[in-house]
Amino acid sequence: MIMKELRQFVQQLQALGQEYPTVILLDYIDRLDTQIQNFDGNNLPDTVQSFPSVRQSLQDQLTRLA
Repeated sequence: MIMKELRQFVQQLQALGQEYPTVILLDYIDRLDTQIQNFDGNNLPDTVQSFPSVRQSLQDQLTRLA
């Protein structure tokens, strides 16, 4: 992903984080945003690739609440 797309992704996640402020999501947003701002090419790919597990954790939380 290019940086512009990553910034757009963070903005979308931030909107979700405002509506659904869960620790898992907010921590992920902070980590991803910091890595983008710092051009952290060492950790950024791993953070992006970890999103499916973050998403799964959020779905699991929703399932437990339902």
